[in-house]
Amino acid sequence: EVEITQNQTVRYSGASGDFNPIHYNVGFAKSVGLDGTIVHGMFVMAQIGRACTTWIDQKNIKFFGVKFKNMTNMGEFLVCSGKIKKKDDSTKTLTILVDAKNSEGEVKASGDVIVAL
Repeated sequence: EVEITQNQTVRYSGASGDFNPIHYNVGFAKSVGLDGTIVHGMFVMAQIGRACTTWIDQKNIKFFGVKFKNMTNMGEFLVCSGKIKKKDDSTKTLTILVDAKNSEGEVKASGDVIVAL
């Protein structure tokens, strides 16, 4: 479980070059109809990727892709998980369904990781 903080988001903005103020300026975010600042979708994807590399050696990851489902707000806690979806003996790979959910179970992003066995 990872708590999303404003500090992480500001640092991610700098690392990614994405300085859209909806990610760090509460007043601006509210002026465009949001309840507050929101987390970069790619930051959420990175948390899923980080979880994957605790289960799988990075060199064995052949594909990683997600779709963003819901906005993530500052202060939310994310839980990343995975479940084997398919084993392909002919290609010697596993397809793993991965996702990030908040504490209430709302899916923020989900997708697949294909791993060489």
